[in-house]
Amino acid sequence: MRVARRSCACGTTHVTDAEAVGRLAKKAEESFGGIDVWINNAGTGVFGPYQEVDIALHSRTVEVNLFGQ
Repeated sequence: MRVARRSCACGTTHVTDAEAVGRLAKKAEESFGGIDVWINNAGTGVFGPYQEVDIALHSRTVEVNLFGQ
C-alpha cells in the first residue's frame, strides 16, 4: 500500500507470543528503518451470561485484550 509516497506493511502474528511479536517488529525495522505507527488489532470475548461462564475464560479475555498475553 502506498499513500502520500509513504510505505507501509501489514503482517500477522500471535499477540500472545512475545518472540513472534519481536520478530515482526525486527522485520519492520529492517525493512523501513524503524516503526512510526504500530496498530494491534487483536481481541477475544466470552459469550453467555457472565455468571454462567467459567472465570478462567473471563481472565483469558482480559489477558489477551489488555495485555496481549
